[in-house]
Amino acid sequence: MSAPELDGARLAVLAARVEGIATMMGNTIESAPAAPGVLNRARDFSCCILTGSCELLVMAESLPVHVMGADLLVRSIPQLQGRACAPATRSCTTRPYHGNSHAADHVIVVPVFDEAERIRYWMYCKAHQADINAPSRRRTKDRARRHEEGAIFPGVRIQRDRQDIRGTSCACAGSGSAARAVVRRLPRDAPGRPAASARSPRSRGRSAGTRSKAFDEAWLSYSERRMRAVIAGLPESETTGVSIHDPIPGTPPEGIRIQSTVRVRPGEQRIEVDLRDNPDNLPCGLNMTESTSRAAALIGVFDSLDPSIPKNGGSARCVDVLLREGCVAGIPRHPASCSVATTNVSDRIINATVQAFAQVAHGVGMAEFGSMFGANLAVASGFDSRLGRAHINQVFFGATAGAASPYTDGWLTYLHPGNGGLCHVDSVEVAEHYQPLVVWDRHLLPDSEGAGWRRGASSLEVSYGPVDDDLTVAFVCDGQVNVPKGVRGGGNGRAAGNLLERTDGAREELPAVSVVTLAPGERVIAITQPGGGYGPPAEREPERVAEDVREGWITAERGREVYRVALAATGEVDAAATAALRR
Repeated sequence: MSAPELDGARLAVLAARVEGIATMMGNTIESAPAAPGVLNRARDFSCCILTGSCELLVMAESLPVHVMGADLLVRSIPQLQGRACAPATRSCTTRPYHGNSHAADHVIVVPVFDEAERIRYWMYCKAHQADINAPSRRRTKDRARRHEEGAIFPGVRIQRDRQDIRGTSCACAGSGSAARAVVRRLPRDAPGRPAASARSPRSRGRSAGTRSKAFDEAWLSYSERRMRAVIAGLPESETTGVSIHDPIPGTPPEGIRIQSTVRVRPGEQRIEVDLRDNPDNLPCGLNMTESTSRAAALIGVFDSLDPSIPKNGGSARCVDVLLREGCVAGIPRHPASCSVATTNVSDRIINATVQAFAQVAHGVGMAEFGSMFGANLAVASGFDSRLGRAHINQVFFGATAGAASPYTDGWLTYLHPGNGGLCHVDSVEVAEHYQPLVVWDRHLLPDSEGAGWRRGASSLEVSYGPVDDDLTVAFVCDGQVNVPKGVRGGGNGRAAGNLLERTDGAREELPAVSVVTLAPGERVIAITQPGGGYGPPAEREPERVAEDVREGWITAERGREVYRVALAATGEVDAAATAALRR
């Protein structure tokens, strides 16, 4: 049977339906943990669908850094198992050296077969686990070798014929408290049943299989054509962006300088991102994996171009990412640790890449995103006298971070560039319910944005502390030294900050790497990084500046001094005075 023609309307409907399957898979993952944590409170998980040839088809509401290198992991499963995949099997992997992001991310992979017993799709579910049996209590960023990261499973089969393989499924479930809940639910509603299997081509007959194959090819080809058309409209260029991670233990004293060289080839309709000229692997957990290095480069490309381009394996066909083995921003060399390969250096790769694109032409690229980690996203622990037991969890009180683009001002709750703005922020009431802490204040800081024709998001200040018992707060903060840079004449954002306030109101600055125990009445204060600005502030439309003042984003003084806009006593734009300021 020949493949049917698909017009634009059918293509859009089928894309939405297939994406709906990935969304259903995500709903299962979100409801799986027995206790609230980073997985479901912050929504630190992703589900996507790949074609049988391992091209990313749809990613639904996945974190981009989780899935844009998913093809590397899926290709490794038969290689690691030393045999072809069979129907009704599920595999689990956490191995950073074979396509995963880092050891804390458990990935469940399910092949879906057609009526000819060929793999038509790969269903891919990834979720961050808080407890993976790390052999030491060292902070993840301080773990210098892979063996210190915790339990690592290299693509082991955990189910056959929808039944647990006792040894391997128990081992994977035993790697963490949240993982146990996920594996317990596998036979009933893991990916492949009902979300994948009941809606797979095999269950609908040969015509459905032909139609789905036609969709796969049409969707990826359409995405590739869209990408090629955009690249063809860019000037031929070679530009380099640089973003610097603050120094922490295990890094050079000047920090980690990450550069990304972008080569635009409109005649060939291709883009090349070169990350090879970066430092070697470091003795800490900041090293990237091959998957996250490639994903970060792709995120930088997609962030810089027309936002309507579909993000999948079709559009990615036009991008070549050049990596070097043994590089902190490339392919890790054993036994380098990759504990935080989805953030930190990953964000610096994205920042360097969007900066490089911003040099190509107006309307392309972005400013730098702010850094995410600080006391606002600390691990809080102690004893809960309400329940008579110890407690520990990571708080997510917000990280603004959104960079300005040629399309819009910075996204206020972006968190960090690798997650695409999809992670959740804690409700104050929910956070206070689950742990014995009190949030005293959470507000935005006026005049903290990276100023520009399009401005970055503002900084957030949040303060919290214990209720009746001591509270230990641990964090590793990037961005206290290196600020988010503006591009094309845009202004820089401010530095991050972390303060300890004593019971008498005295304040002291906390170092970037801190473990501090708060007594009742004391509090920790976090100031997040904003985003950089895009374009000269004096070119921002006066009406936008007046609205920013009315809404409290900036003060009238900043509007006059930085944006060169004068306001009348009524708050309206004083056209004559503004023209004089901008002359």
